Amino acid sequence: GCPRKAWAELQSKFAIEAEPETEADEETETESPTDAMRFGTLYHTFLLEPDEFLKSAAVLDAYVTNRLFEEALATGSKARGFSKKLATYKAWKQDRESRGITIVNERDAAKMEDMRETLFRDDEIQSELASVEKTEISVYFGLPVSGSKMEAPFVQCKARLDAWYPGVILDLKTCRSAHPLEFARTIPQLGYDTQFAWYRIAAKCAGLDVSRCGFIAQEAAFPYLHALHWMPDEWLSYSRKEVMRIYYQLAPCIASGVYPGYGNGDILPPAWLEETIEMNA
Repeated sequence: GCPRKAWAELQSKFAIEAEPETEADEETETESPTDAMRFGTLYHTFLLEPDEFLKSAAVLDAYVTNRLFEEALATGSKARGFSKKLATYKAWKQDRESRGITIVNERDAAKMEDMRETLFRDDEIQSELASVEKTEISVYFGLPVSGSKMEAPFVQCKARLDAWYPGVILDLKTCRSAHPLEFARTIPQLGYDTQFAWYRIAAKCAGLDVSRCGFIAQEAAFPYLHALHWMPDEWLSYSRKEVMRIYYQLAPCIASGVYPGYGNGDILPPAWLEETIEMNA
């Protein structure tokens, strides 16, 4: 109900400058929400695009730390063991990051190995992943803007599908709980249902056949429990209507460049209070 806020939140996702890293940050083992998202992104690539993971990630394992420590000693360092304060480590890190390579600590790398091994013990999930023909697909498409005065009366849109094979879209989700009841509650809370609806709209525009959508949900804590949850057609149909309702509210703002705020006027009571007010009028 507030296009201006939606636009501001969208813009915030593309911030260029990050918070500077401190020495305390380097040594901490406490996982923040950002850490969880980062791990989930890494695991996506590790599981769905293993070859790409080898190119885009460098594991800071015992072999690397020993080598960097030995190089530091060879250059006159008095350190008694490996530390992220070593000049050799900082140079190694800067080199990898300058080439767009993500540094993965040994603990996270071992955790991803264990999670994949656990997931592949499930024959149904292993069969689904073996059927996948394309992963991490970026789909660009246009949706119409009713009454637009633009030269091209369409808004350019994008969707990024985790995995697809004819008739099926799969989406990998690392989560706190893959239990059907718990995970079902997170679907509308985090917009996973509208996300799938958006994927289906994109797939249709791109000529990709999609009749089923399923979540491969896996807990990121030992013993890495998992489940394959298929979305019911009725839920997806409702989600599509919700997505298009949101789109048709926002599309004119994109076309005009004007994003209204909340607006002024009489405020209405919440539904649970409205009945009480009417009874006491």
